[in-house]
Amino acid sequence: MLANLQPQATRAALQRWLTLPAGYNPRTLALAASLSADHAPAPVLTQRLLQYLRAGAYSYTLEPPLLGRHAVDEFLFDSKAGFCEHYASAFVVLMRAAGVPASVSQTAGTFVCNHVFYAGAHWRATQAPGLRVGFVHLPPLPDRKS
Repeated sequence: MLANLQPQATRAALQRWLTLPAGYNPRTLALAASLSADHAPAPVLTQRLLQYLRAGAYSYTLEPPLLGRHAVDEFLFDSKAGFCEHYASAFVVLMRAAGVPASVSQTAGTFVCNHVFYAGAHWRATQAPGLRVGFVHLPPLPDRKS
């Protein structure tokens, strides 16, 4: 699957986007294993995960409960309430656990994209329920550094 996502990238280069800390979020890891059991390609896994989240009765809140050691498990299976960072983190953990390289962007170059995305998600949650908001980050072009 790795070679199909970025053919110019080496397995070692993509491996950093697959790493998860050991001993955390066992329920999330089990969910990822069940979603990817048939070794479906990344776009199919992405759609499965989005369908799972849409069907999960999750709610957006600026006052989520405090989460513990297994924060993604607690968000996905217990509280089901959070703000953008909860959803983004859960998505990345699930994708990585399913074998799809993923990351939450934290660089200055992505500030505008993150700001627009989070503002749009907040606006949707508070002002326009049902409106679809989001974007898909495409892999960098071969001549750009990741």
